[in-house]
Amino acid sequence: MIGRIARLVGAELLKLRRHPFFYVSVLLVVTGTVLGGLFLREERETVWRSYNAISIFAGGARVGLKLATFVMLVFGALLFAGEFDKGTIKVLLTRPIRRSDLFLAKSAVATLLALFLIGTVLYISLAVGCSVGELGMVWDDQSYVSNTSYEALLDHALRAMGMSVLPVIAAAFFGVLVSNLTESSGFAVAITLTLFLLADEIVLRVFQTDEVRRFFFNHYPAYAFDILRDFARGSSTRWKDAFESPVVVPLGSWGSVPIPLGPAYVTVPVLGIATFAAAGFAVFRGRNITA
Repeated sequence: MIGRIARLVGAELLKLRRHPFFYVSVLLVVTGTVLGGLFLREERETVWRSYNAISIFAGGARVGLKLATFVMLVFGALLFAGEFDKGTIKVLLTRPIRRSDLFLAKSAVATLLALFLIGTVLYISLAVGCSVGELGMVWDDQSYVSNTSYEALLDHALRAMGMSVLPVIAAAFFGVLVSNLTESSGFAVAITLTLFLLADEIVLRVFQTDEVRRFFFNHYPAYAFDILRDFARGSSTRWKDAFESPVVVPLGSWGSVPIPLGPAYVTVPVLGIATFAAAGFAVFRGRNITA
């Protein structure tokens, strides 16, 4: 089984490298990351304080991961719908492979691409930050004191990065789910982006409380790097409790049970990945492809 999946992953990666969408998307993500780092940095530079590299890094990573999320939504939506659209899904399943093999292989490729884009964004944004700003403590040029030490700022940066990986992967699996609901790749992309934008732009604007927003995985990358940028400016001192606390399932008169997956920024995207993957495979497994 592992050998079959590995060969399928290799074939999918080869198809990906030959697709113009891959190179265009990487170029857009890199460009957006650089521009985000340059234009979303600190408000001003003084004689006593230069631009903080972590602030520039946070601005670039915020924009870059947003673009990477959209790329993964599109790619996930094309994974299966593209095969149905071109009729190649029947050819694939005439080979000695199972549907589970194909699903796992495509899911692995989606995860690898997400990790590649995340790594690219973090590397480019850090390179821009170090080339334009300076690493070090956050210095208050009016009180002449240090607001945040370099070590504490580095810890915050590592937490922000860790908080932003799983949501991008969850976006890819959301696209995979929608990709199995239609045979048209165009419709799959349109539906995926529409639903995501609905949640991202409308739902998150309607529900302003952190207790509700923490249930939307797409909110975490922007939140993490906005807070990190505030830390690097000396205008924030703590993370919000709603995103740090575990998710609790209410059981009515029986009380409540916490989900033992860690804080909400881990639990929510992990549950999203598991739900989208299980639902996508169930739809794919039940489709009559031979008809």
